[in-house]
Amino acid sequence: AIDAHKYAVERDAATLETLSATPSRVTLRLSCSADPALYDLPLTVEADVPAAWTRSSVRAEGRDPVEAPVIQGRVRFYAQPGVIELAPATGR
Repeated sequence: AIDAHKYAVERDAATLETLSATPSRVTLRLSCSADPALYDLPLTVEADVPAAWTRSSVRAEGRDPVEAPVIQGRVRFYAQPGVIELAPATGR
């Protein structure tokens, strides 16, 4: 119950901003006004990407990139506040 509460507070205090978008890269900024010492769970993010992408490489500040499927021009992934770069995945 505590994690559900923490997630809800963090989600409600979060904003997602598109910094740039091109056919080969989308850059986002996830911000959260909740105290990061108390509210530190990764948030589920959904973002629009070019329809031609089938998989996306998701690179967040300080983390190794991960791949996520693109379904109908949208990618869903977990992230913590910071800058996030999306690009078409080159693997698989």
